[in-house]
Amino acid sequence: MKNETYIFIIATIGVVLGITNFIRSLFKDRVKIKVSPVINLFIENPEGKNDIVSRVCIEVVNLSEFPITIHEVGFTTNIYKKEGKISFLDKQIVQGGKLPRKMESRTAITIYHPLPNMFKEDVDKIVGAYATTQCGRMFKGNNKILKKQIEDSKKLTKQST
Repeated sequence: MKNETYIFIIATIGVVLGITNFIRSLFKDRVKIKVSPVINLFIENPEGKNDIVSRVCIEVVNLSEFPITIHEVGFTTNIYKKEGKISFLDKQIVQGGKLPRKMESRTAITIYHPLPNMFKEDVDKIVGAYATTQCGRMFKGNNKILKKQIEDSKKLTKQST
């Protein structure tokens, strides 16, 4: 009787571990990307004077166990009817390069537009950011801090008018 109980307990543990490993292997092969819109400050030196310029950026982190290629990055909006996107596709700078960009596992890139006030008119329409992989999968993300800054800019705009 005792041996049968031990065998049952060991078999149950084996089944649970087998199911757990199966589920982990299913999720291990999936593409996982974290996308976050952020505001970064840059020091620029036009005409010999240092200016601090804030730019809306998008940070993309590859959480997958394998390399992926990021094809397109931009903002999702709530006002544009055609797909609701503002793309960085043709004017992006990605830490010394352009998209598409291959990202190794557990690496991050920050994408920003080269013109500091590029989205000033559209900033209140931004609801989040997106990144598209080379194979066409789209991942979206947002940031509570950016949303608060957008709301604050709306308030300032209303007060100044």
